[in-house]
Parts: sequence; C-alpha cells; structure tokens
Amino acid sequence: MKTLLFTLPIGDGFPVFGFFPPLALGIAVAIGWAWARAKKRGLPANAAIDAGLLSTFVGVAGARFFYLHFDYYPISGSDRIDVGWFEIGQGGLSFFGGLLSAALAVWIYARLRKISFGALADAYAAPLAAGMAIGSVGCLLSGCCWGKITPFAFPLGMRFPEETEVMTRQWLDFVERPEFWDALTLSLGYPAETAPELPVYPTQIISVLGLFGLTGLLLWRERRWKNRRPGQTFAAFLLGYAIGRFFIEFWRDDTPNLLGMGSFAGLHSGQWLALGLFLAVGAA
Repeated sequence: MKTLLFTLPIGDGFPVFGFFPPLALGIAVAIGWAWARAKKRGLPANAAIDAGLLSTFVGVAGARFFYLHFDYYPISGSDRIDVGWFEIGQGGLSFFGGLLSAALAVWIYARLRKISFGALADAYAAPLAAGMAIGSVGCLLSGCCWGKITPFAFPLGMRFPEETEVMTRQWLDFVERPEFWDALTLSLGYPAETAPELPVYPTQIISVLGLFGLTGLLLWRERRWKNRRPGQTFAAFLLGYAIGRFFIEFWRDDTPNLLGMGSFAGLHSGQWLALGLFLAVGAA
C-alpha cells in the first residue's frame, strides 16, 4: 500500500493520495458503463452522464459531511481532532452519506427532465457496484476502513506501515490503555506483553471482492429477470450492499463505537444504517 503516491509541483506541493486514482477510475467506469446501458434502455443520450456528474459532486460532498459528523473517530486518545473538509488525507468518505445526497439530487434531476428515475437508477446499478469495487482499492492504498486485529497465527491477516492510522491506533491503545491492550491480545492468543503492529483482517480486499461479486450477480439477475419494474435492479443493488456492509462491519475496526442500550452492547453506525436501508428497500 502507499498512502501518498506523489506530490505535484503546484504551489507548495499538491499531494496525491493513494485513494484518488482508484476513486477517479471507479467514477469514470461507473459513468461510462451506465451511459452505454442507458442508451440501450431508451433514455436520453446525456441523462446518464448528467446524473453521474451531478451525483459525483453532490455525493462526495454528502459523503464527506456524513463522515465528519457521524463516522469520524479520532485516533489521538479520547480528545477529538477537528478535521477540515478538504483535509482528505486525514479522513475519508461515507457511502451512506453519498448515497442519500446523490439519490436525492438525481431524483430531482429526473423529475425536472421528466424521465424515469427508476430506469436511470437501474442503468447505474451494476456499474455503481463495479465503480465502488474499484474505488475500494483506494481504501487499501490509503489504509482506511481497516479491520480488527486477527487471532494469533491467522493466515490471512495484513500488516500496514507504521505511519498509517491503524498502526497509530494500536500504539495508542498500547500506551494509553495498557489493560485493554493486554486483555485484547491475550484473548486473541498472543503472548503476554505483545507489542503493536499486529496483523488485521483484510476488510478492504473483502469489500473489493464482494462488490465485484455483487456486480456479477446483478448482471446475471438482469438477464433472468425479464418482467422487472423500473428501479428493481437498483433496489437489488441496495439490498446486496446492505447485507454485505452489515456483516463486514463485524470485522472492521475503523469506527469502533457501538450504539446500543441496556445490556445490548449495540452495533456500529454502519450496521444500523445498513439494517435501515435493507428494511426500507425491502418494504418499498
């Protein structure tokens, strides 16, 4: 992985972080493929491109807002660090924030153009899953969306460079919460007084493979699903993503706070949102 790819000679130096190229490629693939699919569905030639560009700008803004206000978790002990809107190297994006804001923007666009929002969304279903898979490679390069520490001798764990957030989190737990660290490592089978920089679950790679699998499943389902209503393919995408996101959150550790009540420890915010999305789409 490589958090910082290179620095462009612009001003004092413009950093190009590892997640930018996969994100840009994922957006380009999604828009280009959806444009070709929209033409076959009889939609206006520029509708998919307009919707794609609109959802990109609005969705990124919504994803950033949602991340900073709901998903962001500080890594310097208990004190929250304020991260600016454009300090992308110190924070990421939230899919759910991007989805809600982009869907609303495209729905308004479809209403104004008097075209079917469901048909337009269907054109984007498989391309969006593929674009997200490509973009998730950037999560691996930047070291975000990391997993929990694996049990001792687990064969598929990943170690990240020392300067990444996941390793910083481990060192902070080791220094600031030694009792928690010792209990955690002993429960996972590590020897007593084990130091940080331990392997974690490869959640980014699992996400990439899962999203490509969802892409193939949607394409297969479309070929066999002849009498579907507009919007049903996109609904299938949302259901598939919600299921995958709910379960992978059990292995992710980048947002460790749990939301529950009473004796119920709770679920991660991403799991609650995935559950809400699944129920909402299933009931629609």
